[in-house]
Amino acid sequence: MKHTTPIVETLETRTLMSVSHYPGLGESHERENTTGVIKPAAPTDLAGTVNGTAVTLNWTDTSDNELGFIVFRKGAKGKMTLIGRVDPNVTTYTDTTAPESAEQYIVMGYNQGGNSRPSNLVNVQIPSLVQVIAPRQLKSKALSTTSILVSWDKDYGATNGYIIERSTDGTTFTQVGTKPAGTKSFTDTGLTLGTKYYYRITAVGPENHTAVSAVLIGMTKMRDKGDNHGGQDGDSHHEPESHDTVHQ
Repeated sequence: MKHTTPIVETLETRTLMSVSHYPGLGESHERENTTGVIKPAAPTDLAGTVNGTAVTLNWTDTSDNELGFIVFRKGAKGKMTLIGRVDPNVTTYTDTTAPESAEQYIVMGYNQGGNSRPSNLVNVQIPSLVQVIAPRQLKSKALSTTSILVSWDKDYGATNGYIIERSTDGTTFTQVGTKPAGTKSFTDTGLTLGTKYYYRITAVGPENHTAVSAVLIGMTKMRDKGDNHGGQDGDSHHEPESHDTVHQ
């Protein structure tokens, strides 16, 4: 019969066996074993993989008498903290509560005799999850009969820049350019005079996470300034200049 309850109480309320390499687990010597039960051999080959903010740990079980394994994570103050426990013969654990930083883990086996020596220490890097926010305050300005200036507000997490797409019907979009992080505008050229175009801007953040803006309408000029056909100085009351209209 597995007597796991006393072990759990011990883990939560009493100082654990440790070695000096792992501050926070207790004193720098093993707790004396008075039960007569041989402690488990230490787990080996501990390795960690990162998927988003989750860390999956895998190790090799080298003992045949453990009642389970306990998992520790090194916290911000350098102290090893118990974060989980798995059953005997289980050699994997997923930490879904890891903060955004470099983390360290160890695993120990345990039974009625106490805890094994720690496994090897594994280091993993949790990526910083900077939130990527879609560009806002989009505006367009007709520069000529063949070009439109598209602009947006400052970036929020667009560390990998922007993708600019254009459409003639507001439904089917084609990429027409890219801009690096920190850019706030894009000039689209080679267009047709007096034509309406639709734009959307995609912010690209860490690990290529993206956020897409609302759709912006832009329109080229009917004629370039100085082309006097129907208005003074080449301007007309219906001449498109700038837009900040978006389609949701």
